[in-house]
Amino acid sequence: MDYKPLAKDILKNIGTKSNVKSITHCVTRVRFVLKDESKANDEAVKDLDGVLDVVKQGGQYQVVIGPSVGSVYDAILDVANFPDDVVNGGEIAAPTNDDAEEKGFLNKALGLISSIFIPVLGLLSGAGMIKAILSLCTVTGLLTDKSGTYIILSALGDTLFYFFPIVIGWSAARKFGLKEIYGITLGAFLVYPTLVTAASSTAVTTIFKGTIFALKYKMTFLGIPVTLQSYSSTVIPIIIIVWFASYVYKYCEKVIPDVLKMVLYRSLHY
Repeated sequence: MDYKPLAKDILKNIGTKSNVKSITHCVTRVRFVLKDESKANDEAVKDLDGVLDVVKQGGQYQVVIGPSVGSVYDAILDVANFPDDVVNGGEIAAPTNDDAEEKGFLNKALGLISSIFIPVLGLLSGAGMIKAILSLCTVTGLLTDKSGTYIILSALGDTLFYFFPIVIGWSAARKFGLKEIYGITLGAFLVYPTLVTAASSTAVTTIFKGTIFALKYKMTFLGIPVTLQSYSSTVIPIIIIVWFASYVYKYCEKVIPDVLKMVLYRSLHY
């Protein structure tokens, strides 16, 4: 099916592509952040053949498509030819008045988290389905948790969740304008086997013993006590790390001479 006519009609009725600040999509919706939502004709968009509804939420103008959302999204990108900073980029629109400031901040935070998760929703659904099927097979007696088939399929279903910091690191790097390889590497660092093992080891000693700030630590780094925990399946730590790393990277890009860049991180820079 040719989705380009629908894509053109959607763009026309949301104020043309010049009114789009950012675009992405989830499982059922094409999500726009518009520069001026008043330019969008909600009723005209709703009446388009192929559009189920229009939802305004979290600073986003969401066009509900259904199962064909991926094809419609691709058609919109093909028709509009957006610059890179618009595709999967931009931020949630700022609040329009003082009363909405707090809500606007929350919308920005939720919009940021959702935009990071959107690229991996399909994989999450697939991994969840594998785990659900395995549970059904064990309940019905088709498989046991000791069988090779179960072990291999279980590993396939658990891999995404166990190495979640790597996947989120990749997606967060795209969102924060950092090269994806850095996000992947930082995520891999959090689930490095030696560090995971050290997190469950016996504490060396306790600092601030006898106070509310008592803290057991497992090792030191340059003489500084380090407390560890397992970061497998976590989300927030890697997002914060990649966010911070994006600023460090941009700063280094400005201050490090090009000659040194070639020596220090040539293979990752290109």
